[in-house]
Amino acid sequence: MIDLPGVTAHGVGPGQNNIYIRGLGTAASGIQGSGGAAAFPNVAVYLDDQSVQLPSRNLDIYAADLERIEILEGPQGTLFGAGAEAGVVRYITNKPKLNVTEAMVNAGYATTAHGDQSSNGDATINLPIIVDTLAVRGVIYNEKRGGYINNIPATFARAATDLGIHYANAAGQVPANSVVINNFNVVANDINPVTYTGMRVEALYRINEAWNALLTQSYQTMEADGVFAEMAANSLGEPLTDLSVQLYNPSYNKDKFENTALTIDGRIGALKVLYAGAYLVRNIEQVQDYTSYARGPNVDCDCAMLHPKLDLAGSGAQHSPKS
Repeated sequence: MIDLPGVTAHGVGPGQNNIYIRGLGTAASGIQGSGGAAAFPNVAVYLDDQSVQLPSRNLDIYAADLERIEILEGPQGTLFGAGAEAGVVRYITNKPKLNVTEAMVNAGYATTAHGDQSSNGDATINLPIIVDTLAVRGVIYNEKRGGYINNIPATFARAATDLGIHYANAAGQVPANSVVINNFNVVANDINPVTYTGMRVEALYRINEAWNALLTQSYQTMEADGVFAEMAANSLGEPLTDLSVQLYNPSYNKDKFENTALTIDGRIGALKVLYAGAYLVRNIEQVQDYTSYARGPNVDCDCAMLHPKLDLAGSGAQHSPKS
C-alpha cells in the first residue's frame, strides 16, 4: 500500500468510488441513477491513453499486469480535457515485448475480519510471434472478495410520524389497511461479496524503425452483491449492531465493460505523431432496496405499504458507449 499525499477516495461501493486530489472532487451519493444524473467528475480516469471517466461511475479497472499507476495533480485540462480539473489517475498497462517469452502466475488467499474469506488469481503470458516485429501479451484474472455486512431480521410498518404519510391521503394517520412486511427471506451474514473476472490481450506490431501499432482488447465483469455501508440505526432511529443493515430486497450491482483501443505512434521528419482511438461499451445493472425511504418527505413509493404487491426494490440499467 502506497501513501499518496493529497489523494483520497470516497467509497460508496465497487464501481462507484469518487476520487479527490488536493481536496477537489465531485461528490455523489451511491444511488443507482447516479451514472446518468450525477455531475461529471473533477478527477479524470484514463486507461493508457483513453478517457474512461463517467458521472459517479469511473471505470473500476482491476489492477492486473500493470506497469504503473500515475497520479497527475490538476488542473490537467490542456492535456486530458474534460473531467481533469482536479487531476488525473492513469492506469498504464504492461505492453508486449517483441523478443521475450515469459509467463507468470499470481495467487492469493485472505481472511476478512468479521467476514468471509477472499481469494484471487491471475496469469500473464508474453509471446513473440515474429522476431523484432510482432508480439502478443495477455492476462486473465479472477478475484472474489469476501463480504462483511450482515442483513439482520427486521419488520417494517407505516408510522404516523412518517414525513411522507400524506401521500397515502391518510391525513397524517396510518391507514387501517396498512400492512407490515419483513425481510426474513433475505436475512444472511456477509451479504456483500465482490467478484472480478476479466482478461486483456495486446498485440504490438513494429511497422518499421519509426512506426509502431498497438491493438488492445479488454473485457471485465464485476458483480457486487449487497451494500457497502452499515446502518447506524434502523428506519425508526433505533441503533443497530456494527456492520449490519436491514434490507428487505436483494441488492446488487453488475458492471460489465468491453474495450477496444488502437494506438499508432511514429515520426514524420522531426515531428512525432501519435494516434490514440478507443471504443468502450459498458453495461450496468443495479438494484437497491428503498424500503426505508418510505419514511422520507418526497417518496413516490409511500403507497407501497398500502399495496403489498408493489416491489419496494429500485432497479436501473445503463448502457454507455463511449469513444
